[in-house]
Amino acid sequence: ASVVLATSLLVPLTGKIALTDATLLLIQTAAVLSLFNFLKTPHWKWNLCFWISISLGILTKGPMIILLCGGIWLFLVILHPERKTLVRIHPWVFGLLAIVPTGIWMYLSWQQDDGELVTFLYHWYIVQRVGGSVLGQSGIPGYHFVLLLIAFLPWLCFFVPAVIHQFKNFLRRDDNYLLLSSWLIFGWLFFELMSSKLPSYALGAHPAVAILIGRETVKYLKEGNPSSKVLTHA
Repeated sequence: ASVVLATSLLVPLTGKIALTDATLLLIQTAAVLSLFNFLKTPHWKWNLCFWISISLGILTKGPMIILLCGGIWLFLVILHPERKTLVRIHPWVFGLLAIVPTGIWMYLSWQQDDGELVTFLYHWYIVQRVGGSVLGQSGIPGYHFVLLLIAFLPWLCFFVPAVIHQFKNFLRRDDNYLLLSSWLIFGWLFFELMSSKLPSYALGAHPAVAILIGRETVKYLKEGNPSSKVLTHA
């Protein structure tokens, strides 16, 4: 999965641009993996790592990490058989603590310019992106899926069977596939429904796609049998 992600298009490109998206992606991935590890092994260290990541993510780029991790948490609480374990992360307590650093920053910023920067960020990152578009970038549903296909073009022969395999096992309610499905839904599918479209919106789903492709690749190497007719000519 690491090799797949490193040889994709969008993630390495984002790392070369002076934006916060690459930093946010690192923090988002740490948060999601911490949550999944807590679900498997409910140890306090995973909970601590999860909430530190949430706090840093909010400080880095506002509500993006809340949409991803909050959506994943709610999805798994509804569908995952170990939903009681998820309640033990206590979001009603640690969630409030996680926004404290951002709250302090907002207070100090407000003292400097009477809220000019905070107001601008609210309209730029929330109001315009949810209710309209930024930088004139808008599009129809399917925009981010096309970007995913382009980003993982070198691995396309594994991408298609990986998605099919994922969907079939999701319908069977396989626990591991539920985890990846939640990551894909709130890292990618959610942003297909927004009118505002920028390539970085669905960046949080790229590690999940890389895991899907990596798993399919390893399966192919071990079994020596293609998962679909597409692989026959790979």
